[in-house]
Amino acid sequence: MIILRRVHRDGRPDVPPAGEQTDGTGVASAGFTLHTYTDDEATISYLLVATRGSQHTYVVYRLTVRWVDGDWKLLAPPGGDFGAVGSTPTSLDGFQPFVRRGIPA
Repeated sequence: MIILRRVHRDGRPDVPPAGEQTDGTGVASAGFTLHTYTDDEATISYLLVATRGSQHTYVVYRLTVRWVDGDWKLLAPPGGDFGAVGSTPTSLDGFQPFVRRGIPA
């Protein structure tokens, strides 16, 4: 995935040792847009944000989930390459933001 290459260098997670403070780097869910929905399947755009210091890089993935055995399961895209369905959003308008509990929006 494009966004993870920026956060993970040389195949190793860019994570400090236990007990050390981070440098403000991370990847988080930022929001979603629901495109289609039935009781059995939904198609969404899933927005992620990578943060390094004060810089934010966004990537959006158009994904399909299917209701199987009482839970939503993510369907792999054609060819199984999730990186192929990721793109840089042209706007953040229309995304429903994820709200973190206890943290003001």
